[in-house]
Formats: sequence, C-alpha cells, structure tokens
Amino acid sequence: MLKKSRIGIMKVSTPFTIWKMIPKTCKNFFPQKNVAKITGVFSNGVLIGFVALFRDDLSMEIGLGLRPDLTGKGLGSTFLDEIEQFILDYFPTVSKLRLSVASFNIRAQKVYQCAGFLPCKQEMITTNGGEYPFLIMEKYLFNT
Repeated sequence: MLKKSRIGIMKVSTPFTIWKMIPKTCKNFFPQKNVAKITGVFSNGVLIGFVALFRDDLSMEIGLGLRPDLTGKGLGSTFLDEIEQFILDYFPTVSKLRLSVASFNIRAQKVYQCAGFLPCKQEMITTNGGEYPFLIMEKYLFNT
C-alpha cells in the first residue's frame, strides 16, 4: 500500500485521537513544548500515522508513530524517509534530528539505525502510568 506512494503530511484540525495515549505521551516526552502541533500523516488520502515536530534552534525533535495495523510490514523506512524529506524541504536550517524509542522496541530501533540515526543515551521516561527506559537517537543532516 505505501511502498511506492508519496506520503503527504497534512495538519489535523481536530485533536488527534487515533491512539488515545498519543497526546498524553507527547506531553511527557515534550513537557515544555507545545504539543498541539501533532500532524496526521496520510498516504493516498488515508491516515497512516502521526508526526510531532519540535524545533530547538538547529535541531528537530521528532515524535512519530505508524498506525499499529501497519507496523511490521516493511513500511517504517518509507514513513521515516518521507518525514525526513518534509523536514529538509520546510526546515532547511535544521542540521540534527533527535527521537526517543522505547528500549524494548528493537524493531523500530533497527529502522532508525538503517535510516542513519545513532544511539546517544538511555533515559527513563514517565509515560502511560509508569516509568520506562527509552533510547535517545540522533542523526545529523547534510542539506545540499
């Protein structure tokens, strides 16, 4: 379904509630930032995930999620590539991307590593009623 299609990123006018934990989770990851900027990601008019972008000078922190029924199907790298291209197109001065991934989510970590993200530290993050270990990963961009 997504392998060859271009993913378009569009604003969602109502609160993004596809996954009930997303707004709460973003507030935990980005407590000092405006989490109202969660954006739906669409492919051929179908909502496939979300992305939240938080700019900090020359860095961009990314919160992202692919719709649960689409995970494990080889779509993660295309999803991430399209988000990165969006950032390159609309935020050309950003030179570093940063994201957090649950330590147990090895499959997502592999997708991020294949996309050039490198692990930089582990953090305990309070979310969904508990405290869990997360891997913080970063990638440097070289805009041309």
